[in-house]
Amino acid sequence: MRRLVGVAAAAAVLVLAQTASADEASGEITNIDTVKNTFSVGDKTFQWSSQNSMGTKLDEVEEGDTVKVMYDMNSDGTNTVTQLSKEE
Repeated sequence: MRRLVGVAAAAAVLVLAQTASADEASGEITNIDTVKNTFSVGDKTFQWSSQNSMGTKLDEVEEGDTVKVMYDMNSDGTNTVTQLSKEE
């Protein structure tokens, strides 16, 4: 039983650490590429994935929409979206 609690606690710490490392950007979408599932806000390009991204879907936004993006910067320099939300 103690081992199970220890594993659960370690998993919770890992999830919190990943959440804390997420970066945030806000602004107007300047480009959307539905073939590559990417979009740009300012000078950053983001990779959207139906498996990894929560919130608003890429096909629900248009160029010119103001959005808030939570993302993880990968070691290869790409920005993977963890949450996308449209701002009014």
